[in-house]
Amino acid sequence: MKIQLSLCLLALLCSLWSSSAAPVGPGVISGACCQGNSNTTIPRGKVKELQNSPIHCKVKSVIITTESNKKFCLDPAWTWTQTLQREFGKEKRLL
Repeated sequence: MKIQLSLCLLALLCSLWSSSAAPVGPGVISGACCQGNSNTTIPRGKVKELQNSPIHCKVKSVIITTESNKKFCLDPAWTWTQTLQREFGKEKRLL
């Protein structure tokens, strides 16, 4: 009985662990395309890279990579995203 209970518990833990490995929701990147856009305000100092989503993607996004290599999909029409793009572009031109 203890072995069966242990195995059931282990199976449950494994399924929970594997399902939480990748978040599901807005701002998630699947391949090179975003599944949706997030309204996460990312501080300028944490941004390592900005890029537009590829043309073939259904959801148009600005993909932001942070210093810790986390990726966020932001709405290109969102004011914060546009401000970030302008600031990031100016900085890159100065380098």
